[in-house]
Parts: sequence; C-alpha cells; structure tokens
Amino acid sequence: MISDKSVRNGNDLMLGFAMADSNKFTDKSATAALAMRKACKNILYTVANSGVYDNGDPTGKMSNMDKIFLSVDILFALLYLLCQFLLFKGWKKKKEALRLAAANPAAEVTTEVIKTEVIKTEEIKKEIINPEETKE
Repeated sequence: MISDKSVRNGNDLMLGFAMADSNKFTDKSATAALAMRKACKNILYTVANSGVYDNGDPTGKMSNMDKIFLSVDILFALLYLLCQFLLFKGWKKKKEALRLAAANPAAEVTTEVIKTEVIKTEEIKKEIINPEETKE
C-alpha cells in the first residue's frame, strides 16, 4: 500500500508502516505535510486517551510481567556470578597444588598427587590461620 495516499485518506497508522520504496513519502508539498501532521496528531491523541495514562500521569508502576522478568534476570546473574566464583576458587586450588607439586620434582604429578596436595594446602592454610587449634 502506498503510504502517501493512505495518510491523505485518513489511514494514520501508515506513517511508519514499512521500509519499502512504495511506503516512503516522496511528496514534499504543503498538503502532504499537513496530512502527516494530522495523522501524527491523531496517533498521539489515541495513545493519550487509551488508558495508558491515568488522569494525565503515567502510573509509574511496574507490571507483573516486568517484575517477573527482572527477578529472573537477577536470579540468572547471581547464578552466573556464583559459578564464576566457584570456578575461580577451584582453579586457584589446582594452581596452588600444581605449584606445590612442582616444588617437589621427585614426585610424579598425577591427579592423585594434585588431590593430596590440595588437601595439604588446605591443612597448611588452617595451621597458618589458627596455630593454637592445630597444636592441641
């Protein structure tokens, strides 16, 4: 449908209907500008009087759908951050275990060695933090 002719005949919603060449406004006359101005005014009045605004003011309240979407987004963001934290913590433990295993070149580095080194690392950290509890 040709937008210029539609707007001149009262079809207000054709102002921004599609991007096809037949829907572009090529007429620069004063009557075309008046028709577009009237169509724009009609659309604005329709929106203003449609109940979107209550007593002339926007309600400012979030709809239930927006609240649910926001809650789900926050939940996924927290889960993502938790996973990142746990991955980093595990990576740091393995890095420390490999460093300790590399300090002892006579030992072969296997998964079992790494696991035992992680346990030893945790025990050493506990001894450093609370030296009185480990001596008893």
